[in-house]
Parts: sequence; structure tokens; C-alpha cells
Amino acid sequence: MLARRAVARSFLHLRHNAIKPTRDRAFSYLPPHAQFQARPPTWSAKLWYRRDGTPRSRLKGLIIGTIASATLYTMYTMLALVDEFDTANYLLSGLIHIQRIDTEYSSVDPSEFKSIHSYFQEMCSALFGDIPQQMIDDFFGDVDALVGSSKDEAHRVLRETCEEVHMILVDSKWRDPIETAGKAVARLDEGLLQLVEMVQDTYGDEFGKMLKAQKIGSQTLKDSAAKGGEYEVVG
Repeated sequence: MLARRAVARSFLHLRHNAIKPTRDRAFSYLPPHAQFQARPPTWSAKLWYRRDGTPRSRLKGLIIGTIASATLYTMYTMLALVDEFDTANYLLSGLIHIQRIDTEYSSVDPSEFKSIHSYFQEMCSALFGDIPQQMIDDFFGDVDALVGSSKDEAHRVLRETCEEVHMILVDSKWRDPIETAGKAVARLDEGLLQLVEMVQDTYGDEFGKMLKAQKIGSQTLKDSAAKGGEYEVVG
């Protein structure tokens, strides 16, 4: 009798467990795991986190960041050197041209407008960049056509600019040629921009002449900015 009761209790216990809801026990064997958000789309996030948002090794991220920084710095340095060499080449090429024209300075009569006008135009011919030669010739034709006080002022600008450039070259012995070139080119630019302003003031009602003067003036300012503003040599 006792054995029969024990068997009955065991059967009832097994039956109870068989019909007991299992939803509270489902997957209870799985260990908890960390939840990570997606990686933000930034460079710093790419260095420190994987695509799924899990953190990278800090040492690996530091190495990658160091390499990236060194690469960017090297590229910046190379671009700066290329720009510096380009500026130096522009200045030295201009200096060679200016010195060649300056050898004729003694044969120029600064008091005669046409003489100093032609001399200045030839000296500036290396500074016009991509401006068509016909536009340059037309611009200096407009300068030559100035009359009255405007022509007197243009004559003064031409004379003083050429005289000062000549003295820069005379005083350049034992000096850095790039420094000399910078001073000479900057002085020519200054004189040229003064002439541009005169042409604009005089022919403001004539669209074609105004446009030529604006084109030459903007190109001169653009070249000056691209080659270092006042062409100051640093370092």
C-alpha cells in the first residue's frame, strides 16, 4: 500500500510538471549579452568603434589615428612646398624678364610719355597671366589716349614706377634674388593698378574699355594674392 502511494505521488508530480506553462522558463539558459548602438558616421567614431558599434582596441585606434595624422601632415607639408616652389619660380622668372628690359633703361627718356609708356608696357608683359595679348595692347592704348590732367598723372605713375624698379635692381647686389624679385614685381603691380583705376575713371561710360581695365585689374590682384600678396619671402 505504501509503495503504491509513493508511485502515485511520483506520477502526479511528473504530470504536473508536464502541463506547467513554459513561457517563464523559455531561453532561461542563455547568458545576458551587451547591447551596442550603431557607430556614428564620424572619423573619430571610425577610429574607436567597429561597424556594429563595439569598441575597438584602444591601442589599435591610437595607432590608426597617429598614422592618419602623420599622413595628413605630410600631405599638407608637400602642398606647402609645391606652392612655395611655384611662387619662387614665378618671381625668379619675372626677375629675369625685368632685368633684361632694365638693361635698356639708360636709353629711355622718362620725360617723354611714349618712351616711358612703351618701356613700362614691355616690363609688365610677364605679369599678365592668361590675359590675351590683344586686350593688353588695347588697355595700354587706352592709357596712351588719356588727355589733360589724366595723362599727366599717368605719365607720373609710369615714370616713378620705372625709376623705383630700376633702383630696386641697382641696390640688389648681394641680396636674395627672390626678395629682389618680390619687391620689383610688387612695385610694378602697384603702378599697373593705378593705371587701371585711371582708365576706369576716364572711360567709365564706355563699356568695352571699362571691361578691359577691370579684367586686367582683377587678374593683377588675383596673381598678387596667389603669389603671396606683397610677395614677402618667409623663411
